[in-house]
Amino acid sequence: MSLAQGLRSLLVPSPDVLADTVKELHPLVNLSDKVLPLKSYFNMVQDIQRAKHTQAAMRAADEPLSREAIQQGVSRKLCTEDIFMVACSFLEVEIAKQGSVYYLSGESPDFKETKKNRNPLDLSDEVD
Repeated sequence: MSLAQGLRSLLVPSPDVLADTVKELHPLVNLSDKVLPLKSYFNMVQDIQRAKHTQAAMRAADEPLSREAIQQGVSRKLCTEDIFMVACSFLEVEIAKQGSVYYLSGESPDFKETKKNRNPLDLSDEVD
């Protein structure tokens, strides 16, 4: 957090949102074996946060709130791209690029297998 606050190019307005983003991102990265594009992880974290905070706002309200009021309150609790990148840095995930797609590298297989780059099975000792 101190690193992010020291850089003027990163905007991290809330340590609570950063902590929530790390908490939601960590199991997604582990469960998916790091095979999804980076934008997919960002969208999933925002969807989880949106659902969680909408449910909490609806449950906590004594009187029914308007849809717009709930959405405004929830939108302040969603991670931004800057917060998401700080969370990735905190979790020490390696970000790689293939073509125009950024993804988490590590355990992920290659996104494309071409005839030139594949390893076919050796069938020379097969029985007819």
